[in-house]
Amino acid sequence: MSKFTKLLLIKLVALLFSGCVNYTKEADTAYLREDWDAAVSYYSQALQKESDPAEINRLKQQLTESKRKGSEEHLENAIAAKNSGNIGAAYKDAKTSYAYQSTNQALTIIHALKVPERDRLLALGESALERNAWDEAISHLKDANLMDKTDKVDQLILRAMREKVLFNTGG
Repeated sequence: MSKFTKLLLIKLVALLFSGCVNYTKEADTAYLREDWDAAVSYYSQALQKESDPAEINRLKQQLTESKRKGSEEHLENAIAAKNSGNIGAAYKDAKTSYAYQSTNQALTIIHALKVPERDRLLALGESALERNAWDEAISHLKDANLMDKTDKVDQLILRAMREKVLFNTGG
């Protein structure tokens, strides 16, 4: 192996490890800042790149702890948002809490808010449709449809798409 090839190989290996080190450093920094969403994201990415068994074990422990703490934080936020009447934020935080750590309390909030959140998104979609804001209408209606697929929502999505095409083509 030539000196140039060895040097190139060393740089390539350093480059590969630098990506992993950066994810790990970002994860540890986010953990110390108690930014649980960022910590979960960075630890997950670092785990995909890491090959050292001891470091993999440490990253898994930190990921688990970040998910637990993130779940607790999102659950607290969901309860506060629900109590203040902010259904959209409550639903989103409860879903994130449940994604990090499946708890009955988060699932209970999700089920309690599913219909009101679907109805809120449906109302936003219908309102946007009346204002001829078709992209906004389609976005809200698709979100509502993901929560609870109904013929009414399907029909409204098709209407919004049809009206958008007609408007854009001058028809």
